[in-house]
Amino acid sequence: MLSTDFVNRLGGAAKLSQALGKRCPMHEYPGGVILQAGDKPQLGDVNRGIVLDEYRRVASAVKRLRFEDYAIGLFPVPQPLDARDETVKWIRRFD
Repeated sequence: MLSTDFVNRLGGAAKLSQALGKRCPMHEYPGGVILQAGDKPQLGDVNRGIVLDEYRRVASAVKRLRFEDYAIGLFPVPQPLDARDETVKWIRRFD
């Protein structure tokens, strides 16, 4: 879901819809839009080569809005992993 302000920051509804393409419909509501990544929810698996193209398309379309300047991580991770680094990797998982 994106507010109208965020949609405008991305160039407007028409430009965003064009970037998403037909497989990722955009549903407008008063105050913003809902972006749909494909026909139904999917589970990917990089080990088996199952790539979520529609999820990547949506991520690419809204990437300029993404916050990545985390001071700390969003979730605990075991040592020697760094919580902040792992958070950023998770945020970027559809890039």
